[in-house]
Amino acid sequence: MCPDNFNTDYEVTSYISMLDTLIDYATDVKELRSAKVLTNYLGSDKELARRFNEIARYLVPNSQLYQDVVNQIEDHYRSNFKIWIAQFLNEHFSSPWTLAAFLGAVFVIILTLLQTWYTIYSPPGPCDDFCHQKN
Repeated sequence: MCPDNFNTDYEVTSYISMLDTLIDYATDVKELRSAKVLTNYLGSDKELARRFNEIARYLVPNSQLYQDVVNQIEDHYRSNFKIWIAQFLNEHFSSPWTLAAFLGAVFVIILTLLQTWYTIYSPPGPCDDFCHQKN
């Protein structure tokens, strides 16, 4: 944390500052814990968020050190395709029963397509030639 120490690249303080940009509220801490980025031994998520916001206020970070990580997070956040997929999954597959019903419907459609294909392209059977000769 000392700016007069010229032998350091401020890795730790830069990492804490980068995490502070991600953490503002207890819900942010909860999401980072569920992604296994953080482990909270302080007790509440609200307390950890408050501590990060308090500690990072006086740090001297190297802003370029984790810039590629910040850019990747921003790219991920701004990806419209991922947002659409997440919204679709949350709206239409919110319970396991909807997923089971969807998979069952896909299975029935596949079986129907296979039956249609087999009916059209099946090889002639032994009765086909015999039945046509009688008429």
